[in-house]
Amino acid sequence: NQALDLMKYVDEINLKYGGEGTKLYTTAGTRFKTLCIQNDLHLLDASVRHLGTDINYIVLENIYAYFSNEDVTKHYGMNAFTELSEAEALVQNFAKSFHNKRAIRWAIERKERAGLIGTIGFNLWQPLHKRAEIGYELHPDFWRLGYVSEAIDRVVEYGFNELGLTRIGAVVYLE
Repeated sequence: NQALDLMKYVDEINLKYGGEGTKLYTTAGTRFKTLCIQNDLHLLDASVRHLGTDINYIVLENIYAYFSNEDVTKHYGMNAFTELSEAEALVQNFAKSFHNKRAIRWAIERKERAGLIGTIGFNLWQPLHKRAEIGYELHPDFWRLGYVSEAIDRVVEYGFNELGLTRIGAVVYLE
Protein backbone atom coordinates (compact mmCIF):
# COMPACT_ATOMS: atom_id res chain seq x y z
CA ASN A 1 0.00 0.00 0.00
CA GLN A 2 2.91 2.39 0.74
CA ALA A 3 4.31 1.70 -2.72
CA LEU A 4 1.00 2.63 -4.33
CA ASP A 5 0.83 5.82 -2.25
CA LEU A 6 4.37 6.73 -3.30
CA MET A 7 3.56 6.07 -6.96
CA LYS A 8 0.48 8.29 -6.70
CA TYR A 9 2.59 11.03 -5.08
CA VAL A 10 5.18 10.86 -7.88
CA ASP A 11 2.36 11.01 -10.43
CA GLU A 12 0.93 14.13 -8.78
CA ILE A 13 4.35 15.81 -8.99
CA ASN A 14 4.66 14.80 -12.65
CA LEU A 15 1.24 16.34 -13.39
CA LYS A 16 2.02 19.52 -11.46
CA TYR A 17 5.16 20.13 -13.50
CA GLY A 18 3.49 19.83 -16.89
CA GLY A 19 3.35 16.09 -17.48
CA GLU A 20 -0.43 15.90 -17.89
CA GLY A 21 -0.08 14.51 -21.43
CA THR A 22 2.09 11.59 -20.32
CA LYS A 23 0.57 8.18 -21.12
CA LEU A 24 -0.80 6.23 -18.17
CA TYR A 25 0.18 2.53 -18.05
CA THR A 26 -1.32 -0.18 -15.87
CA THR A 27 -0.33 -3.71 -14.89
CA ALA A 28 -3.90 -4.80 -14.16
CA GLY A 29 -5.32 -7.27 -16.69
CA THR A 30 -2.12 -7.47 -18.74
CA ARG A 31 -0.32 -10.47 -20.20
CA PHE A 32 2.55 -9.62 -17.86
CA LYS A 33 0.21 -9.89 -14.86
CA THR A 34 -0.97 -13.30 -16.10
CA LEU A 35 2.61 -14.54 -16.45
CA CYS A 36 3.39 -13.36 -12.91
CA ILE A 37 0.40 -15.25 -11.50
CA GLN A 38 1.33 -18.41 -13.46
CA ASN A 39 4.83 -18.30 -11.96
CA ASP A 40 3.77 -17.52 -8.37
CA LEU A 41 5.12 -13.96 -8.55
CA HIS A 42 3.32 -11.04 -6.96
CA LEU A 43 2.75 -7.87 -8.96
CA LEU A 44 1.12 -4.65 -7.79
CA ASP A 45 -1.95 -3.64 -9.74
CA ALA A 46 -0.67 -0.15 -10.32
CA SER A 47 -1.11 2.65 -12.80
CA VAL A 48 1.93 4.80 -13.55
CA ARG A 49 3.01 7.33 -16.10
CA HIS A 50 6.07 6.55 -18.15
CA LEU A 51 8.59 9.15 -17.02
CA GLY A 52 10.84 8.68 -20.04
CA THR A 53 8.43 10.03 -22.65
CA ASP A 54 8.88 13.24 -24.59
CA ILE A 55 6.03 14.88 -22.66
CA ASN A 56 8.15 14.90 -19.50
CA TYR A 57 10.78 16.90 -21.29
CA ILE A 58 8.24 19.74 -21.29
CA VAL A 59 9.01 20.19 -17.61
CA LEU A 60 12.75 20.43 -18.28
CA GLU A 61 12.15 22.66 -21.30
CA ASN A 62 10.10 25.06 -19.13
CA ILE A 63 12.91 25.24 -16.59
CA TYR A 64 15.49 25.61 -19.34
CA ALA A 65 13.43 28.40 -20.94
CA TYR A 66 13.96 30.75 -18.04
CA PHE A 67 17.32 29.51 -16.74
CA SER A 68 18.82 30.03 -20.19
CA ASN A 69 17.77 33.68 -20.01
CA GLU A 70 20.55 35.93 -18.69
CA ASP A 71 17.99 38.39 -17.30
CA VAL A 72 16.86 35.62 -14.94
CA THR A 73 20.21 34.08 -14.02
CA LYS A 74 21.94 37.37 -13.23
CA HIS A 75 19.53 37.64 -10.28
CA TYR A 76 19.97 33.99 -9.40
CA GLY A 77 23.74 34.16 -9.05
CA MET A 78 24.61 31.70 -11.80
CA ASN A 79 25.44 31.55 -15.50
CA ALA A 80 22.65 31.06 -18.02
CA PHE A 81 22.05 27.46 -19.08
CA THR A 82 23.31 26.46 -22.51
CA GLU A 83 22.12 22.82 -22.48
CA LEU A 84 18.93 21.06 -21.44
CA SER A 85 20.99 18.67 -19.30
CA GLU A 86 21.69 21.61 -16.96
CA ALA A 87 17.95 21.88 -16.25
CA GLU A 88 17.85 18.17 -15.47
CA ALA A 89 20.81 18.55 -13.10
CA LEU A 90 19.06 21.47 -11.37
CA VAL A 91 15.90 19.42 -10.79
CA GLN A 92 18.04 16.60 -9.38
CA ASN A 93 19.76 19.11 -7.12
CA PHE A 94 16.36 20.41 -5.92
CA ALA A 95 15.36 16.83 -5.04
CA LYS A 96 18.67 16.04 -3.32
CA SER A 97 18.58 19.28 -1.31
CA PHE A 98 15.03 18.53 -0.18
CA HIS A 99 15.96 14.97 0.79
CA ASN A 100 18.88 16.34 2.85
CA LYS A 101 16.64 19.03 4.41
CA ARG A 102 18.77 21.85 2.99
CA ALA A 103 16.17 23.33 0.65
CA ILE A 104 12.56 23.01 -0.43
CA ARG A 105 11.18 24.14 -3.79
CA TRP A 106 7.69 24.62 -5.25
CA ALA A 107 6.49 25.24 -8.79
CA ILE A 108 4.94 28.55 -9.77
CA GLU A 109 2.22 28.24 -12.36
CA ARG A 110 -0.75 30.27 -13.46
CA LYS A 111 -4.14 29.30 -12.03
CA GLU A 112 -5.81 29.50 -15.41
CA ARG A 113 -3.24 27.39 -17.29
CA ALA A 114 -1.00 24.54 -16.18
CA GLY A 115 2.68 24.85 -16.90
CA LEU A 116 5.76 25.86 -15.00
CA ILE A 117 6.66 29.57 -15.16
CA GLY A 118 9.09 29.58 -12.23
CA THR A 119 9.95 28.11 -8.86
CA ILE A 120 10.08 29.45 -5.32
CA GLY A 121 11.31 28.02 -2.08
CA PHE A 122 13.68 28.00 0.81
CA ASN A 123 17.45 27.75 0.36
CA LEU A 124 19.92 27.35 3.19
CA TRP A 125 17.10 25.70 5.16
CA GLN A 126 18.27 24.87 8.67
CA PRO A 127 15.46 23.06 10.49
CA LEU A 128 17.50 22.80 13.70
CA HIS A 129 17.99 26.58 13.83
CA LYS A 130 14.50 27.27 12.45
CA ARG A 131 15.68 29.52 9.65
CA ALA A 132 15.86 29.63 5.88
CA GLU A 133 16.46 31.97 2.98
CA ILE A 134 13.68 32.48 0.46
CA GLY A 135 14.47 32.55 -3.24
CA TYR A 136 12.66 32.37 -6.54
CA GLU A 137 13.04 32.72 -10.27
CA LEU A 138 10.38 33.48 -12.83
CA HIS A 139 10.32 33.58 -16.62
CA PRO A 140 10.57 37.27 -17.68
CA ASP A 141 7.27 37.03 -19.59
CA PHE A 142 5.58 36.89 -16.19
CA TRP A 143 7.51 39.57 -14.30
CA ARG A 144 5.56 42.33 -12.55
CA LEU A 145 2.21 40.52 -12.82
CA GLY A 146 1.86 39.61 -9.13
CA TYR A 147 2.75 35.91 -9.39
CA VAL A 148 5.79 36.15 -7.13
CA SER A 149 4.02 38.37 -4.56
CA GLU A 150 1.27 35.81 -4.20
CA ALA A 151 3.75 32.92 -4.05
CA ILE A 152 5.94 34.66 -1.45
CA ASP A 153 2.93 35.22 0.82
CA ARG A 154 2.06 31.53 0.72
CA VAL A 155 5.62 30.26 1.10
CA VAL A 156 6.38 32.57 4.05
CA GLU A 157 3.14 31.52 5.73
CA TYR A 158 4.06 27.86 5.18
CA GLY A 159 7.56 28.47 6.55
CA PHE A 160 6.32 30.00 9.79
CA ASN A 161 3.20 27.86 10.32
CA GLU A 162 4.18 24.44 8.95
CA LEU A 163 7.99 24.31 9.13
CA GLY A 164 8.17 26.21 12.41
CA LEU A 165 10.69 28.73 11.11
CA THR A 166 11.43 31.77 13.27
CA ARG A 167 13.58 33.59 10.72
CA ILE A 168 13.28 33.92 6.94
CA GLY A 169 15.87 35.96 5.06
CA ALA A 170 16.40 36.95 1.44
CA VAL A 171 19.23 38.07 -0.81
CA VAL A 172 18.24 41.05 -2.94
CA TYR A 173 19.96 42.05 -6.19
CA LEU A 174 19.55 45.70 -7.13
CA GLU A 175 19.31 46.65 -10.81
